[in-house]
Amino acid sequence: MLLLTLPFAGGNETSYGFLRPFLPKGWEMVSMTQPGKGTRISEPPLTDIHAIVGCYLAQFDEMVKGPYAIYGHSMGAMLAYLLTHRLAETGRPLPQHLFLSSFPAPAHHHDRHRGTMTDEQFIAHMRTLGGLPPAVLDEPKLLRIILPMLRADIAAIDSYRYLDHEPLAVPITVMFGSQETALVSSVRDWQQESMFPLRLQRFDGGHFFIYPKAEEMMRFMGGAL
Repeated sequence: MLLLTLPFAGGNETSYGFLRPFLPKGWEMVSMTQPGKGTRISEPPLTDIHAIVGCYLAQFDEMVKGPYAIYGHSMGAMLAYLLTHRLAETGRPLPQHLFLSSFPAPAHHHDRHRGTMTDEQFIAHMRTLGGLPPAVLDEPKLLRIILPMLRADIAAIDSYRYLDHEPLAVPITVMFGSQETALVSSVRDWQQESMFPLRLQRFDGGHFFIYPKAEEMMRFMGGAL
């Protein structure tokens, strides 16, 4: 089984490396790249979420040759959802499962106008949301590198506008942290995006529960398939 991963805001193709030691037996993980990040950091970053999805779609045929699932955390969850719709529209094989974490259902999306924030306001906002690990927020040199790509990603998220789609013929599982109380009322509406019964799974922790709960999360995902 191939696990195709899509990065969270500010992340790149290496962001899910911590999951590799815990992959279920027989699984392989691959990560897509996008301009302005990781190995493509010299390219201008994209600020349109559909352009980012188009970039991923262009990589799909080369990377995926057999059965696969998709996983995305936070912004990666939205990217995974939109990519799956593009795969359906273009007649490509669909994933066996869509694993998403820590992001509200698309119908609950709204523009938070974060593009007008100063860097100081933006960093304070990210700290309040738990949207970046403390190790990044408290390291000025690292933050200076990550901030431009993070702001580009947030601009892409905030410019998204929800459109009604036919439900996907793909099972969806949504995971979230027990401290993400703001998500409780919105994650259930991921159900309207799939023909299959939605599965929800809560793990102890906040927005980045995925780090301390990596082994437990991968065991859960393996069991779901």
